[in-house]
Amino acid sequence: MIEIRDLRKTFYRGTPDEIQLFRGFSMKIEKGDFVTLVGSNGAGKSTLLNLIAGSLMPDSGEILVEGRDVARMPEHKRSAFISRVFQNPSLGTSPSLTIEENLSLALNKGRPFGLGRAKDRRRRERFRERLAALGLGLENKLDVKVGVLSGGQRQALALLMATEVPPSLLLLDEHTAALDPNTAGVIMEMTRRVVEEHRITTLMVTHNMKNALDYGNRLVMLHRGSIVVDLRDEQKRGLTIAQLMDLFSRTSALTDQMVLAEFTQI
Repeated sequence: MIEIRDLRKTFYRGTPDEIQLFRGFSMKIEKGDFVTLVGSNGAGKSTLLNLIAGSLMPDSGEILVEGRDVARMPEHKRSAFISRVFQNPSLGTSPSLTIEENLSLALNKGRPFGLGRAKDRRRRERFRERLAALGLGLENKLDVKVGVLSGGQRQALALLMATEVPPSLLLLDEHTAALDPNTAGVIMEMTRRVVEEHRITTLMVTHNMKNALDYGNRLVMLHRGSIVVDLRDEQKRGLTIAQLMDLFSRTSALTDQMVLAEFTQI
C-alpha cells in the first residue's frame, strides 16, 4: 500500500545548524494497517507525515502510494487520496462555514466544483446520520457555523470530513493532543470506529504511549530519523508502557552509537 524507499531529508544545509534527519529511511505499510508512530521530540514523526502529505519535499527518495511515486507531487494533488487531521482542531475545518457546508466540501473531495444546489435533502440526511453516530448532538446543528463549536466538536468534525470520502491513506498528527482527557478518549474511540468501518490505511503520530499500545495493529518508534522499534499484532498486544520504554532505551542507545560512528568516519 505505502512504500518509502531511501528517503533523505536535511535541514539548514551548509550551516552550523545542519541536521540530517532522514538518511536513507525506508518503510512499508500494508493495506489496512493502522500504525501508531511514537518517538521523542525531534525523532522525525511529524516530518515524516509532512513528507508523505507533500508539505515538505524530500532531498531524494521515493514515496509510493499504491505503486505511484508521489514524492514530487504537489500537496494539493496528494490531498485527493491522502487525508490528514492536525493537532489544532481549527486546521481541518472552515470556521466561517456551517457544519453542513464543511461536510459538503468534504463530500465533493476529488471532484470538480461547479454551479449546483448548496443543500440537498438526501445529503442532509446522510450528514445527520453520520453526526448522530458521534453522540455529540451535532446532527441538530447543521446550520451552525463551525467557529462556535468546542475544540472536541471541531476535531470530531475534522475527522468525519477527512473520511467522508474514504482516502487511500489517513494521517493523524497528534489529533487528540490539544483536547482534554475525556474528549480525547471520545475522539480516539471515534477514530477506531471510523478506521475499522472503512478499513482505512492509517498512520497516527502520538505522544501518548497508552494510545500507541491500545490502538492499531502495528507500533513503530522513531529515534533520530530511524526505526528503532517495530511491533505488530501479537508482539504489540500485552506489552506494557514500562516494557516499551525499556525497549526504546536499549534500541535508541544502539542507534546513537551508529550515528556517532558515522560522523566519526566522516
